[in-house]
Amino acid sequence: MPLLAACIREQKLLSIGLFMSFISMFVNSIAWSDWIPYVSTALGIFIYLAHPSLRSIVSKQIGPNDQEKLRDAYEA
Repeated sequence: MPLLAACIREQKLLSIGLFMSFISMFVNSIAWSDWIPYVSTALGIFIYLAHPSLRSIVSKQIGPNDQEKLRDAYEA
């Protein structure tokens, strides 16, 4: 993930992850054959780009003193 973030901005990784998640859900909802959900699962690998990107974006927007408050709020 850090190598991707160095090449591509976190906002772009977040957009890619969310868009591919949408495409995967959409294809699963209109699956016209039994094999479609299995193939669309391959798009699910991009879903894992969204969560770390979002955490990185949020942690950069708050000060170092508020990091602990953010972590506590996230875990609650």
